[in-house]
Amino acid sequence: MFHLSFIALCCASIITCSPTKNHVFELDVEYPPSTDQDSTVNFVSTKNRIINGVDAPNTPWVARIIINYNRTQISSTSFYLVIVSDCGGSLVSPHWVLSARHCFFDGDDQTKLTTNKFWVSVGNVDFFRGQIIPASNVAVFNQYNNGDDLALLRLVNDVSIQPISVQYDDNINYEGKRATIYGWGWTETFHRSPRVLQTADVVLYGRDQCDRNQVCANPTITKTNACQSDSGGPLVLQENGKLIGIVAAGLVVNDVPCQGDKSFYTSTSYYASWIQRIIQD
Repeated sequence: MFHLSFIALCCASIITCSPTKNHVFELDVEYPPSTDQDSTVNFVSTKNRIINGVDAPNTPWVARIIINYNRTQISSTSFYLVIVSDCGGSLVSPHWVLSARHCFFDGDDQTKLTTNKFWVSVGNVDFFRGQIIPASNVAVFNQYNNGDDLALLRLVNDVSIQPISVQYDDNINYEGKRATIYGWGWTETFHRSPRVLQTADVVLYGRDQCDRNQVCANPTITKTNACQSDSGGPLVLQENGKLIGIVAAGLVVNDVPCQGDKSFYTSTSYYASWIQRIIQD
């Protein structure tokens, strides 16, 4: 027996609207404490696999969404750095990060943010490194969700990193094509997350085998998959290097997450006009 659930926080619902709506939630801006690059970062080491993935190469545009950031100095040359992050994202313009809506909202109340402060880290595959930048607002396609699992997080300042190109045209048959996923999420079912960004290949289904606003992959072909805390992360088509999807949901089989023969990604081409309109700001 299986059911569909979001990889991070909430459950899927049916699409009932067209890609024209949006709503903006303002955030409190808090800059992270400065760090001494010569200091030692103390952390708990973890396994380094997405689900059967490998350490990612330099992909500075891959982002992680941070919900808590704290630095505690323990000596003149050492400090503890606590970073809490349940989701990933993709830098799609110098000051906008595309992620999953369910990374930001309470599962029961889709008009209430889980916190009024978010940060984004970009520029490094190491979970504890990179540029950490506060966000000023979250833009969502539909204030009440209705299955539209994407959100854009605005950074308080531009970053000097080349954004990922986004697939806006709905003119590609994905069936049998390979794509790449990235994430700092669970490496195996019920295991902890890695320090180094993980990546893996997946094989895509045809567009007629999932909902119009989704791209779907078959984890059983490659034995790879996104899992808990990979939500919001990128799905990149290998043949053109463009972002085609946002990690959204996976199957749960016999109460075990990230199993089964299908995983789900929010389609960038379906929401192309909305994404382009927001990031022009």
